[in-house]
Amino acid sequence: MSAVFKRALVWLVCLLLSSWSSASAEPLSWPLPIGPALSSSFGESRSASFHMGIDFKTWGRTGYEVRAVDEGYIMRVRTSPWGYGRAVYQRLADGRTAVYAHLSAFVGPARERIEVAQRTAQRYSMDLWFKEGEIPVRRGDVIALSGESGAGPPHLHFELRDEDNKPINPLLKDYAVDDTTPPVMRRIGLVPIDGTSRINGRNALASFALRWSEEEDAFVAADTIHIRGPIGAAVQVWDRADAANNKLAPHQLSMRINGLDVASISYDQISYANGHQVYLDRLYIDYPGGRGRFHTLFKPAGSRLNFYHMSGDGLMRASAGTGAGALGEGVHDMEVVASDRFGNRSRARMAVMVNDVPTFHAAAVKQISGRWILEAEVADRDDILLDGVLYRWRQNRWERLGASKLVVGQQLNWDGGTGDALWKMEVRDAKGGLDSLLLCAPTPMTAETALRVERTVHGRWFALRLLFDAPISQQPKVLMGDAVFWPRQVAAQVYEFILPLGPADEDGAKEAVAVLRDERWPVKLARVAVRPGQARRVELANGNVALDFAANSVYETIFPQVESFIPEPSENLSAIDLGYDLGPSGIPF
Repeated sequence: MSAVFKRALVWLVCLLLSSWSSASAEPLSWPLPIGPALSSSFGESRSASFHMGIDFKTWGRTGYEVRAVDEGYIMRVRTSPWGYGRAVYQRLADGRTAVYAHLSAFVGPARERIEVAQRTAQRYSMDLWFKEGEIPVRRGDVIALSGESGAGPPHLHFELRDEDNKPINPLLKDYAVDDTTPPVMRRIGLVPIDGTSRINGRNALASFALRWSEEEDAFVAADTIHIRGPIGAAVQVWDRADAANNKLAPHQLSMRINGLDVASISYDQISYANGHQVYLDRLYIDYPGGRGRFHTLFKPAGSRLNFYHMSGDGLMRASAGTGAGALGEGVHDMEVVASDRFGNRSRARMAVMVNDVPTFHAAAVKQISGRWILEAEVADRDDILLDGVLYRWRQNRWERLGASKLVVGQQLNWDGGTGDALWKMEVRDAKGGLDSLLLCAPTPMTAETALRVERTVHGRWFALRLLFDAPISQQPKVLMGDAVFWPRQVAAQVYEFILPLGPADEDGAKEAVAVLRDERWPVKLARVAVRPGQARRVELANGNVALDFAANSVYETIFPQVESFIPEPSENLSAIDLGYDLGPSGIPF
């Protein structure tokens, strides 16, 4: 081979590589002959998975030409009455796969092949695969018509998948829409992680409204939130683009505490194998006037989702642990940032205070020499002195009777005056943590003041609620073995206990006994632990209910529970046996 020929061959190879590189780097073409507008973005929530592509808006119409976004070949076509409906899968020149779904019709050879297959098999649903080069297409070739098959309303669902068939966000480099609108954040949610977690004194999901502040150029929460124990954060957020008013998912979320990075999430790629873990990344939280879906800002136990970009799990550990999320006593500045793919970003700020909120213990009303005396103890792990105020309900308003400094752990004796009455005791610590308790003059326990017991089982703890039909004169308590648990009053006649289920080293039952005066209400609890990686059958309710757990079905240790109830008959149905309420509730499997 001559030197001249060698140089020519090298030049030709370099030219070909350069041409291929330029072609592969060129963004994909727009698949529709109408202006660019999105009705859904990558990573949004769906009923059983994430939204694995983007939806091109067709403004309520079907029948637009769908064009190949690059050179390649048709590798697969499917027809189904649900899901993607009619769909075309194209292998692109760079090795990626493009998916066009919810089509009204196929165009070209694919249509002929699918019609022949349907006539031969005498059925609608088909899934045909083709060899490389069997149905080649060029950039811009019409391959289908847009529609609404499988799911409406009319739109074009478009996916990009890498060489390993994992969906990637098409907006990363291939597509852009006009977007000058930053994301909107409406509420910040806080999530208790275990039985020691407290949010304003309660072990319950909570969310806090945000308002826009021109002065701070951010969404801000009005109040400082008191927290204790491990806490996760979440945000109710959405984005919008200019061409359409649809709510879209943000592209990136992050959280900083006191200026330090705690959590970072970027919705760039999601594996189909992990798509069902959408329930680990999205939470529903109830709040006054509604219920919303929140994006979590922490990585839950068992999560295999790969869009977290942080060294830890994103949790705040109030008064414990090390690292960016470890928070000591006092006030801390939480900042959440949401951004879209086109450079628009928003900030939300909320102050959290690590503080043990005071709680009442052993409160009761007694009569001495004709006067009512209110007795109580107050617990608070990080304060010694508290401010106490006593009120009495009179003439449809709360009348202040007196105020005093209270010492934690000592019995309080407040003079409630004479005559039957309803009282409210309040205690507040130096950091603003508050607890209050309503008590009434003693009355005999009757059927009219009966107790209803409710429980909500979590993974390793449960909330026990005692609901009375009228105010009571003595605070109830719960006994579990040698331990005594005191409640927090969460409504006028509702008391809530947070009780542990574990650890459980051996199977058996655990009994909690609610006590008020001389009345006792036993609550039996199963104590069978199901652990990650463990396959187990759990038989409950005297063997009437059997729960089978596959080896990889739970992400953290849980204690399954069953509670029987009598179903309410409907107009056309009557119950022939007991119903069973299964727990834990709210735990994703």
